[in-house]
Amino acid sequence: MTKGLSERQGVLSRLTGTNMAIANMLILISDIVMLFVCTWFYQNGQVGFDGFLIPLIALMSSFGPVTALAALGTTLQSTVASGARVLAIVDEEPETKDITDKAPIDFEDAEVKDVSFSYAGEIMLVCHMSFQQ
Repeated sequence: MTKGLSERQGVLSRLTGTNMAIANMLILISDIVMLFVCTWFYQNGQVGFDGFLIPLIALMSSFGPVTALAALGTTLQSTVASGARVLAIVDEEPETKDITDKAPIDFEDAEVKDVSFSYAGEIMLVCHMSFQQ
């Protein structure tokens, strides 16, 4: 199930990247066209410098929030899915039960060094730190 999910996530990531590249290319083309149009109006004396600069800045700065809002569906979908997985893990019952009917054990001089954990032959965690109590 994880492998299938990873494959689907890869397809979604490639589609998102392609869509972002196309959108950014269209934004760049629009910016260049606006630059040439504003330059043409300014050189022909139809607008002053403020008429050249303000529309150009307005167009170039307007696409950031729009593209972020457009990408919200993709990013929000994976965020909600991740949150659901975290909540499912939190709601799981532990496999080991707490021992409550025994007296607590006090000990001193515990030392941990070069500890690793593996599951099904795959190393999950390696710790090279020393700890002494």
